Amino acid sequence: MNDLMPEEMPGQVNLADLPRDSRFKHDGCLRYSEPQVIADDALAWLNSLKIPRAVTPSSIRIHTEQHEFEIDVRKAIDDENKKYGRNLAYPNSNSLPFAFASHVQGGRIYLSPNAYYLLQGNIEERAYVWRCIAHEYWHGIRKSPMQYNPSSDIEEGLAQEFAERMSQARLGGVAKTGAYANELILVRQLMSAWGEHQNEIWQQLLKSRTANDLSKWLWDETLKHGFSIKETENLLKYRR
Repeated sequence: MNDLMPEEMPGQVNLADLPRDSRFKHDGCLRYSEPQVIADDALAWLNSLKIPRAVTPSSIRIHTEQHEFEIDVRKAIDDENKKYGRNLAYPNSNSLPFAFASHVQGGRIYLSPNAYYLLQGNIEERAYVWRCIAHEYWHGIRKSPMQYNPSSDIEEGLAQEFAERMSQARLGGVAKTGAYANELILVRQLMSAWGEHQNEIWQQLLKSRTANDLSKWLWDETLKHGFSIKETENLLKYRR
């Protein structure tokens, strides 16, 4: 994992103009005045990590207009449907995600106008968007097709676990969110069941990014840890 950036860098706002937040010990990378620079820095740092990837995301697009964000999300879903011969539905215009990643489009990440607004806010708000970028990055580097069932809950929990770990490493703290709380609990229960050494278990779960089928991979790996079919069904909360 690479070193954190210095506190002061060209293009950053004056420290006096953006009050510190003691919850984030390394806030230098959040102090750029331009939202796109914060996002690009986050992507570059995440791409520098030595972790398994099926795709290396090439860009983050920040939208200032909601209708343009919706167009990009719909296009990403269209590309997914076309590649895998599926018929995933579009999100409702009133329930568009805060951010979205498409591994079919080379891991590209899209941020909503709400994210653009928060990237101009205080440190906590910027840290929240950073966490969301890391969450979407997890989805963007996968090989397995988008799956809503049976493995979607675990995928979202894994994305939250990744986002928390990366936020802690990069920012020295983690922005709070109530999103996917149950999914994160499910993943941590799975990790505890797999073994005592959580960092080693996490290294194993990172390999899920290059699995052809996430559901099958999770099923097979859980069985390898000595669980019966019934126990595996209970741990993963789905039937094969």
